[in-house]
Amino acid sequence: MIIMKRLYVIIATLFFVLLCGEEEMSSTNRGDMLYALANQSVINLRSGPGHVNELTTQAIMGTPLKIEEKEGTWVRVTTPEGYSGWATLNSIRPMSRRELDDFIQSKRVIVTTHFTLLRERPSEHSAIVADAVWGAVLQYDGDKNRYFIIILPNG
Repeated sequence: MIIMKRLYVIIATLFFVLLCGEEEMSSTNRGDMLYALANQSVINLRSGPGHVNELTTQAIMGTPLKIEEKEGTWVRVTTPEGYSGWATLNSIRPMSRRELDDFIQSKRVIVTTHFTLLRERPSEHSAIVADAVWGAVLQYDGDKNRYFIIILPNG
């Protein structure tokens, strides 16, 4: 069971955006992990499975991806813009169509600054859990004082 950690982000570094999916997606069996979200600040997509292969593009945290195939610890994914490349399994969060639909229909925030730090608690002195870059999409789970409470793609 994945325990969703609640993280706080300084409100000054994020612009609150309520994003909605443009179309309703059909549900599939929860065991069908054919979709994913980029779960790191920026993930590299390569021309083949392996770090020796050429970098073809990148995806930022919260980008929905379609899983095309798997080879060992690598998966070939396609971005919403149609770019394709190979990513490591630990850089994505595989999910079912239903889970992706839930994410798309949820309230989200988008990072509108070049770089921000995501913290464990609502304090600038709290432990840093991750970083995020401009355009990262994070699931909104409330707010407290000057902070957003968010859920990262990897929980």
